[in-house]
Amino acid sequence: MFVSVSMFAQSPLKKMTKVDVNPLTERTVTKAQTTRISTGMAKAKANAAEKNASNYYLDYVDCAYNIGFSTRFHVAADVEFGNDGKVTFSNMLYASIFPDAKITGTLNAAGTEITIDNCQKIGSIQGSEVFLCRAHVDQSGNVTFDKENPLVLTYDKATGQIYAKDYQDSYLAITDDTYNGYYTIAGSLNYIPAEYFPAPTTHNYSYTDYDGKNHEGTVSMINLNLGNQEVCYVNGLFTEKMEDNQGNILADYSTAWTCAVYTESALTFPLFQTLADDIILAKLSGNQLYDGNIDFTYDAASDSYVQDSNYDLIDAFASQQGIGFSTSHKNSKIAKAGTAGVENVVNDGVNKDVVSTEYFDLSGRRISNIQKGAGIMVMKYADGTSKAVKVVK
Repeated sequence: MFVSVSMFAQSPLKKMTKVDVNPLTERTVTKAQTTRISTGMAKAKANAAEKNASNYYLDYVDCAYNIGFSTRFHVAADVEFGNDGKVTFSNMLYASIFPDAKITGTLNAAGTEITIDNCQKIGSIQGSEVFLCRAHVDQSGNVTFDKENPLVLTYDKATGQIYAKDYQDSYLAITDDTYNGYYTIAGSLNYIPAEYFPAPTTHNYSYTDYDGKNHEGTVSMINLNLGNQEVCYVNGLFTEKMEDNQGNILADYSTAWTCAVYTESALTFPLFQTLADDIILAKLSGNQLYDGNIDFTYDAASDSYVQDSNYDLIDAFASQQGIGFSTSHKNSKIAKAGTAGVENVVNDGVNKDVVSTEYFDLSGRRISNIQKGAGIMVMKYADGTSKAVKVVK
């Protein structure tokens, strides 16, 4: 097996708190089924200004270096259908290393299946070419490559959804020309058209960090009612940046979306979930790392969902020092009530003191700033009101 190309395995970290891993404890997990979109589901109102935005959002399973499989949610993805039957996807495997790579496939004559081109070149690592190949993973975690049988995705022409035909055996791996190991793996691909996602709502959010400092801010939430259950995509649960000893930013968690399931009295987050390449959201008790679920139980007194006090939430990753984390959250609260969406939060801000400014892209994802194109700037005032302004650069 290859040594991970992850920067986190090669660079000294600014802070590393080691933990013990107990992957056999608390394995009861809310299983992440492939979300099926029905033709009866309402589509979000189209906005002409969003025509340059990504046309799909991808949920999938990826593999964190030296930790294992995790689920990554609501990743903006571009899917292009050519007149010649070719289909092009933006790359999701180590996108921080291969940001401009494309994955190609072919739509069948019936327009119902997309076959991913097997063993296609993705890029180069330290001068060596790397390739994308179909892979199988057995119950023990052993990986074998399948050069003869490419991965096939189902394309639902009625809804536009694209998903793995067999989501339990749907892995793609990045490898070199020896095919003796892999750099990373992705599977259970599930592309949902962007038009099915309503505008996010903004909710007050607070937590206490590893050093005991209290933080207050907001999270963006998108609810999808799937008939038998309601899921919630959450952006802003972690907004920290991973840095090395020189202050170089290795990962920015603020772009990550997590996903929870509404239960009778709680917002339940299945774990593990991916915050950035090779970095996962996990829970910690004492010095022990756990997967499973973590509940944010509804508290009527504060009208908030409150994090289970038995666990801290951490950004777990593997490095030369072992498995550890750089930050943790406890005492987290997510307000149940939220504003209708950043584009609808408008108040008179004349002669008011601005206490914070946040930026969002047109899909509602929080960003560090608006570099180019259109976005939403939300100014929050000392009196608790806010104002949203569309900005074009």
